Amino acid sequence: MQRQPFDSGYIRRLAESDPETVDDFIRHFSPLLAAKVRRRGFSGERVEEATQETFRRVLGAVRSACIEDSQALGSFVLGTCDNVLSEMFRREIREGGVLSDNIISRAPLPDAILLTEEHCALVRRIVEEMPERDRIAIKLFYFEEQDKDEICRTLGVSREHLRLVLFRARERFEKQWKRNREAQD
Repeated sequence: MQRQPFDSGYIRRLAESDPETVDDFIRHFSPLLAAKVRRRGFSGERVEEATQETFRRVLGAVRSACIEDSQALGSFVLGTCDNVLSEMFRREIREGGVLSDNIISRAPLPDAILLTEEHCALVRRIVEEMPERDRIAIKLFYFEEQDKDEICRTLGVSREHLRLVLFRARERFEKQWKRNREAQD
C-alpha cells in the first residue's frame, strides 16, 4: 500500500477517523516515535506506552480541529511525543521507577538501567545542594509539575526567562550528576 500524502484532505480524513488514513498515519509515525522514545532511554512497554499516548493526543487534537495545516503535522506529532516523554520522566523521578542515565543527561544511550534507591538519593542530594533558585525551579517543574506561569510567579521571572533558568539549572545538575557518577566508577 502506498503512503498517502500529507495534505488538507489527509488532515480531514484523520479528523473523520477514516480507517485507511489512520492506519497510514500510525504506520508512518510508529517507527519514528519508537526510535525517539528509545533514544531517550525508555524500552519495552514504555516505548509502546509513549507511542500510544502520543497517537491518542495527536488524533484528539486533529479531531478537535487544533491542527489544520498539514505541513505542521509532523512537527506536532514529534512535539507531542516530547511532552509525553517529559511527563513520563517527571513521573519516573517522583516514583523512582525505571530510567536510564540518558534521561538525566539527555545524551543518547542504548540500554535502560534500573534507577535504584541510590540513584534517587543521589538525584535528591544534588538538587538539595544546588543554588536556591535552581533547586526551586527543578522541584517545581520536574517533581511537582507545576504550571509554568505559577513557577514564574514563584521565582519572579518571565516565561522567556524561565526557559533560561531551567536550562541553566539542568546544565548544573547534569554537570554534578556526571561528577558523582565518575567518582563512583
